[in-house]
This record gives sequence, structure tokens and C-alpha cells, in this order.
Amino acid sequence: MQQINKLILASMLVIFAGNSYAETTVPIKKNHPHKKHHVKKVSSSTSEPESNVINIPETTQSTDQATKEEDQQQPLTAQFTITSNYVFRGVSQSSNLPAIQGGITYTFFTPGIYFNLWGSNINFQSPDGSQATVEFDTVVGIKNSFINDDLTYNLSFSRYNYPKSASSYNELIGILSYKILFVTAAYSSNAYNLHSDSHYYSVGINYNIPPEYIFGFNDVNFIASMGHYSLPLVAGSSYNDYLLQFTKKIVGAFSGAILWTGTNGKSNTGASGDNHLIASVIVDV
Repeated sequence: MQQINKLILASMLVIFAGNSYAETTVPIKKNHPHKKHHVKKVSSSTSEPESNVINIPETTQSTDQATKEEDQQQPLTAQFTITSNYVFRGVSQSSNLPAIQGGITYTFFTPGIYFNLWGSNINFQSPDGSQATVEFDTVVGIKNSFINDDLTYNLSFSRYNYPKSASSYNELIGILSYKILFVTAAYSSNAYNLHSDSHYYSVGINYNIPPEYIFGFNDVNFIASMGHYSLPLVAGSSYNDYLLQFTKKIVGAFSGAILWTGTNGKSNTGASGDNHLIASVIVDV
């Protein structure tokens, strides 16, 4: 397992190095919003958030700890979300309308391999002129922690399916976390099925706020991130996106989240890429 971890870490470093460049693009108009990578809340083994709520994998639990707790953990988990707006990378996928979302994940804890299915209602026009109303994503990935449990890698391959639309495509995503810091790099060789590649990279913090800092409230998480989406001109201009998010466990399996998102590309994305204040209710099963 240590040899596998080292090989995967080396591969991810190559991905990040290959995506480390700056670019400037001229905004252009287009008639459909940027698609999204599924935004899924993650368990101790999944890679990306389900629903609007971004929940980067915890880095405090080691692979050895996870192995010892296999008997207590369930390999099959599910999550359902009701959100006031489905936003990904700063752009609404639901035309600023509410969305109902759900996903299931099956995890093999010892190797850290997982499989995920996720879906949501959406509302945008595809490049071929068809109206996309449903998104269905399939994901396979691997996640592990090492080096004193402070460093975590999460590498996944996603297929984004839009039935009755010509926008389905694949994306490779890598997340590297160190304590409260994380960096993300994503690459697609056929972004939105437009026969051109795209890159996305972001940096951020994921911090579980101690109760003494927030008047004794427990189970409060804070995430802040900034990213850059490099898109082919046929899909629209590249832009930056920003996110601030607070998540609070309410009772039992229920949690609530408040988040703000925005972009610097409103001339390209229009109202879909404007500032958004979003509320979500999440149920973990």
C-alpha cells in the first residue's frame, strides 16, 4: 500500500505541475452556462461533494485508523440534498432555481477505492440547442492518507451524463490536502463534448471551527476557495470563481449549509455567473 500511495502521489504531482500556468482570455457571449463537475459532500473515502455543498475530504483520519474502523463503517452510504440553487464553479446549473439531488457511494476501505452515482435536476441550454434537465454522474476514485496522516490524495475519474443532450463528457480530478489546506486540479480532453480540452484548478482551506471560537456551537465547518476555469473559446471565456461556505450539523443525519459564490466572468456567464447566496439541507443515510 505504501508503494501504491507513493506512485499515486507522484502521478498527482505531475498533474498539478502540468496545470500550473496562467492565461488571459477575452470574454465572449454564449447561450449556455458552463457545465459543472458534480459537487458532492464526501465521506471519509469519496472525492468530491454531493450537492452544492463542498466538503473536502477530512485529513485527520489515517488509512490505518480507517482500516481499524472498517467494522463500524458502512461500505454503502447515501446522501440527499435540497438546495435553493445548484451552482458549480460559480455558475448556476439550474437557472438560479432550486434543485433536488442525491447520490450513493460504495467504498472498499482498505485500498481506498470507491464508486459513486449522483444525480440532480438542472436547467440550461446545451451547445446543440437542446434543453438539459437532468444530470447523472458516475465516478470511480481512490483516496488515502499518509505521512503522519497530514497529507491526503484523492484521485477520481468522472463521467458527466446529460440525457437527451449532447454535452456528456469525462473529467479527471485530483485533490491534494495538507492539514486544512487543499489544492484541486481537473482536466477534460473533450470539455462538454466540444472536442476541446479544459483545465480547472483551485486552492482553499477546510477548517473545523472550535466551539470556543463561535459561542460554543459544535460541528461547524468553514471552507473558502478560489479557482480558475480555463475553457476553450467554443465553450466560452475562462474565468475565476470564489466560494465561502459554512456547514452545521443540525440533528442526527441532518445538516445545513449557507454559501456564497461568485465569478469575475459575469459578462460571459450572465445571471448564471452572478453572486449567489445559497441555502441547502443535507441528509446523510
